[in-house]
Amino acid sequence: MVSKGLYVYVYIAPFVRDCYVRFTVPNGGKNQDLIGVWSNDHLEVESGNIGGWFDYTGRFDLTVFHNGNKIAYEYNDFNSRMGNLEGGSMTSIRNTKCIRNDGLIITYGFYDAGSGVHPGRTRTRFSKTQCSDAAVSPLATSTTRRR
Repeated sequence: MVSKGLYVYVYIAPFVRDCYVRFTVPNGGKNQDLIGVWSNDHLEVESGNIGGWFDYTGRFDLTVFHNGNKIAYEYNDFNSRMGNLEGGSMTSIRNTKCIRNDGLIITYGFYDAGSGVHPGRTRTRFSKTQCSDAAVSPLATSTTRRR
C-alpha cells in the first residue's frame, strides 16, 4: 500500500485550559493537548484506509476543541499514491487566516514542499513533505487610557 506522510505541530498557550487539537486521517488520528510547549507527531494517509479500488484521495482534518466544543475546523485532501495536495481549506496561505472564537485566537498553517530528497517522508516514489501547525492563545484585550 502507498501512503502520504504528514508532520503536525501544536502549541497551546499556558493560560488556555480544557483545550486540545485533533488531527485525523482516514482510520486514524492524534489528539494534542500539551500546554506551553510545542508538540509534534506524524500521521499517514494510507491508501488501504481509503474506500474504493482506485481511490487514493484521503482527508486530513485539523479540529480545535475548547471546553468540549468544536471551535475551529480546517482540512486538506491528499492523493496517497502521488503525494499531491488535491484541495481543501488550507491550500493557500491566503486561506489560513487566524480564527477568533470562544475567547481564543487560533492560528494555523500548512506547508506543502516540492519534490523532496529525504527518504522516508512518503512511501511512494514521488516524495513531497507536508507539515501542518496550529497555535492556540488567549484573545488579548486592549484598553485605552485617557489622560
